Amino acid sequence: MNIFLNPISDSVHISMPNNTEQTTTSELHTLNGSALNHGVYMIQLQFKDVNKIKTFKIIKK
Repeated sequence: MNIFLNPISDSVHISMPNNTEQTTTSELHTLNGSALNHGVYMIQLQFKDVNKIKTFKIIKK
């Protein structure tokens, strides 16, 4: 899993693995951050199937 375009100006992109029995691909999700004020934010992702939480720090410029 990766978060890119950090620091962000308008949006942040999250690349998440999508594993199946035969292939491994990635899904790309985009979060709109244009309404956020300048500063440091934490993004917390919770995965239902593996009971895991991952936290990322992003900077809004």
